[in-house]
Amino acid sequence: MRRKEKTMTTEAIEAFIKNENILRLALSVDNMPYIVPLNYGYKDKTFYIHCALEGKKLDMLEKNKKVCVEIDGSHQLVTGDEACKYTMKFTSVIGFGTAEILSSPIDVKEGLDILMAQFSDMPFTYNEKAMAKVKVIKVTIDEMTGKSSQ
Repeated sequence: MRRKEKTMTTEAIEAFIKNENILRLALSVDNMPYIVPLNYGYKDKTFYIHCALEGKKLDMLEKNKKVCVEIDGSHQLVTGDEACKYTMKFTSVIGFGTAEILSSPIDVKEGLDILMAQFSDMPFTYNEKAMAKVKVIKVTIDEMTGKSSQ
């Protein structure tokens, strides 16, 4: 990172991820990039995302499991008396990793539990009909950096 003074510690990155709720998942196949905003759950350097049983994300992951995730927040415009004095305060995290589509009902339930824990402390149950209509993508992060300009 060019601006070392803006680098976030691992602890700050973890706290930021726990307090946000939208990530952008970036995929690429045949030189065609694709990025999509999604809700997520996070635990132990791993993101969990739910999706439908079919679609572009799943098609692309079948061909290339390497992904990038991005989360940003804490945006605040800082104004000035001229254009060059305007700036933006922000926090962002970028991670690189590998995605896998979970298949066992136990793994899917665990992924959904982690996802729901991002939004609530309540324990949840899932009916079989609903579970049959979702897939869970597990993104294991290999490298993650954070930048904060506050």
